Amino acid sequence: MAVTQIKNGWEGGSDDQLLVNPDGSINVHTTGGVASNVTIVEGGNTAIVTPGGALEVSVVPDGTPISQYNEVTGVAMNSSVVILTYTVPVGYTLQLNAVEASSDSIGVIELDFNGVANNKGRLCYTDYNLRFGYNNYSLAAGTVVNIVGTNYSLQGAASFNATLQGLLSV
Repeated sequence: MAVTQIKNGWEGGSDDQLLVNPDGSINVHTTGGVASNVTIVEGGNTAIVTPGGALEVSVVPDGTPISQYNEVTGVAMNSSVVILTYTVPVGYTLQLNAVEASSDSIGVIELDFNGVANNKGRLCYTDYNLRFGYNNYSLAAGTVVNIVGTNYSLQGAASFNATLQGLLSV
């Protein structure tokens, strides 16, 4: 995060009236003596503060949301298929949030990172959907994510689909 300055140049404000530091902390300097209150206003609306006077802040991650989807049909009994492959681009990090998968058959869904199993879930008659939840699990550039489905049905060919969701950042 770069340093950001907000000042009121028209009224002779100092260069660091409001300074957002690279670590996200904020320095506020006022003129005209000691200030007991600082009010931040945007578009005529005063910012919301807690009863203790702290400013409520929502941090929006610096990055691009991604959602990759794919489906595969005609998967033979007792066969495995890669439903979706995603490679983290060079120079980026993927903050993985979730992987969802489903099928119309009994089976297993496996999530692999660089060919190594990371998670596995089973699909059964009562639930043909699953979700692997990750809370911004960080994957480095070049990491290959494979979502693999295996059809264990005795009823014939199966269809699988999967979605990978995350945030891509530099």
